[in-house]
Amino acid sequence: MENEPVLTYGTVKVSMGSLEFLTQKVERLAKIKPQLQGMEGTLHLENWTEETTNIVFDKTESSKKDNKKS
Repeated sequence: MENEPVLTYGTVKVSMGSLEFLTQKVERLAKIKPQLQGMEGTLHLENWTEETTNIVFDKTESSKKDNKKS
């Protein structure tokens, strides 16, 4: 959607979604960020709430290929 924040950390984009629960999303992101080291893709926090805590990470194609080589 328009006007929803997207953060970028190196090769990872973070789709924040609406501003609802923004503080909690940023706190959750801070805990997840170390696990994203060396990865490429998009972390989806758009639908994150305190009740629905599933977070999806979509790897980019080049990242998927690199993982197959290891």
